[in-house]
Amino acid sequence: MEKNQIRTQVTIAVFAIAAAGMEALFALCLGKTFDVIEMKRLDYLITLLAAVVILTVADSVLCVWMRSLAHRSASQQVHTLKKRIYSSQMRRSRRENPDTAEFTSKIDLLFQDYYMGKQFVLIYGATSLCACAAIIWIHWSIFLVALVSASLPFLVPAVFQKTVQKAASEYADESTVYTGFVTNTLYGRMELIKYRAAAKYMEKHGMIDRQMETKRVKSLNRNYLAEKSAETVANFMQAGVLLTGGILVYHSLITVGNVVSVVQLMGSMVFPLTAAINYMNRVNSCKPVLKTLEEASAESEPEEPFEVQSAGDDKEFKNEILLCADHVTYGYPGEAHTVINDFSYCFERGKKYLLKGKSGSGKTTLARLLSGDLSPASGSIRMKGKNICEMAPEQRSRLCNYSDQKSYLFLDDVLHNITLYRDCDQESEQKLRDAMDMLQLENIKMGAQISDNDGISGGEKSRICLLRAMYDMPEVLIADEPTGALDKKNTEKVIRYLLDCKETVIVIAHNLSEEIEQEFDEIIRT
Repeated sequence: MEKNQIRTQVTIAVFAIAAAGMEALFALCLGKTFDVIEMKRLDYLITLLAAVVILTVADSVLCVWMRSLAHRSASQQVHTLKKRIYSSQMRRSRRENPDTAEFTSKIDLLFQDYYMGKQFVLIYGATSLCACAAIIWIHWSIFLVALVSASLPFLVPAVFQKTVQKAASEYADESTVYTGFVTNTLYGRMELIKYRAAAKYMEKHGMIDRQMETKRVKSLNRNYLAEKSAETVANFMQAGVLLTGGILVYHSLITVGNVVSVVQLMGSMVFPLTAAINYMNRVNSCKPVLKTLEEASAESEPEEPFEVQSAGDDKEFKNEILLCADHVTYGYPGEAHTVINDFSYCFERGKKYLLKGKSGSGKTTLARLLSGDLSPASGSIRMKGKNICEMAPEQRSRLCNYSDQKSYLFLDDVLHNITLYRDCDQESEQKLRDAMDMLQLENIKMGAQISDNDGISGGEKSRICLLRAMYDMPEVLIADEPTGALDKKNTEKVIRYLLDCKETVIVIAHNLSEEIEQEFDEIIRT
C-alpha cells in the first residue's frame, strides 16, 4: 500500500473514532439533560441542550467529510488497479480479448463491496464499539438488554431526490463514455501496440476514467449526504421525544435519565455492528475477484529490443530477401487437418506478390503467419534473418504489417483511426486525403465518427485500416481483401495504388482481371 493510502486510512480511522465518540457523547448529554431537569438545575439545561445541538451538527459534518474521503480513497485504489491492468494488457498482445462487460462489472463490484466495504467495516465497527463502551459505562446489565434491541429505520428526505437523481444520471452518462473507452482500450490494444500509439492514446483519453470516477464520487457523496441528513433529522426527532419525556421527569412522573441515553445508544450499537459484519462478508467474498484482476495486472517481462535496419538507397539491399518462410506448417487448435502444410517461400524487397486460392484455402492464415500474428506449429518465419514471432508487436509492425477486414476501429473519428493519435501536420493530412481518394474513400470525411450506425460499409472500414497500416509504411505490407464491395473499375484503382508502392506488398484478392494479375511480380497459390 502506498504511503498516501496509508495516511488516508489512518485519517479515516481517526475520523471514525471521533464521529463515534461524538455520537456516544450526544446520547450521554441527552440522558444528562433529563437528570438535570429532574434535579431542577435549569442553569445547566441550556448548556446541555446547546452541547446536544453542537454535537449533532459536528457529527454530521464530520461523517460527511469522512465518507467523502473514503469514497475518494476507494476510487483512487480502483483507478490505480485499472491503470495497472491497462498497462499490462498493452504488453499481452497475444492473449484473448477479455470480456468488457465482465471486466467493468468486476471493477464496480470491487469498488462497492471490497474497497468501500473495508472502509465501512472500519467506520461501523468504531461506531458500534464506542456505543458499547458508553452503555457498559452506564450499567453492564443494561448493555445485555441493548444487545437484543434493533436499530430504528429512517427515510431519505424527498428534498434530496432531484439532486441525487441528477448526480446518478451524470454518472450514468460518464459511465457510457467510459465503457466505450474500455472497449477501445481492451479490444483495440493490438492496433495501439502495432503502431506505437499507446502513449498518444492514453494522453488523449486518459482523463475519461478520472472524469467517470469523479462523477461516481459525486453521486455517492450526494446519496450519502441525503442518507446522513435523514439520520440527522431522525436524531433531532428522537431528541424531541426524549425532551418530552424529560418534562414528564421534571413533574416527577418518571425518572429514566440513563435509560434515555441507552435508547439513543442502541441505534449506534446494533445497526453498525450488523452492517460491519455484512460488509466483512462482502470483503471476503470479493477476494477471488481481486486476485483475478491482480493477476491480469501483473507485470510482464519486457521484450528484448530489436534494431530495425533501414534499407536507404544502398545497392546492397537490391534483391534482398526480407521475409522468408521455411517449411511452415499450421493447423488451428482442435482441428485435425492442417491449413498450411510445409510452406516455403522468400519475399524480396520491393516486389509485389498476389496470394490466390479458393475460399478456405488458408490465404488469411498464411498472411497472419507471415506477419507474426500466428506462430507456426513447425518451421520458421524470419524477417531480415530474425524470427518474427520473437519480436514485440510494435517492433515487427515496423518491418511487416498485416491489414485485414477484422482490424479494430475505435469509437473515434476517421482521422484518429488512421493516425492512432500520432502527429499529423497539415501536409500529412493532405497526403492522407489524397490517399483516401486513391482508395475510393473520397466520400468519407476525416471528421466522420466511427460507430455502429455510421453508414460506412465494411469494405470502406477495411480500407481505412489499410491506410492505418500504410501511415508509417512498413518494409513489407500485407493487404487482405482491400477491394471489398468495389466494382471492377475501382478495384483496379486500389490495386494499382498498392502496386505503385516502393515497398514490398503482398495482396490477398479474388476476382482480379488477368491484366491486373500480370502486373504483380509473382503469384502465390494456396
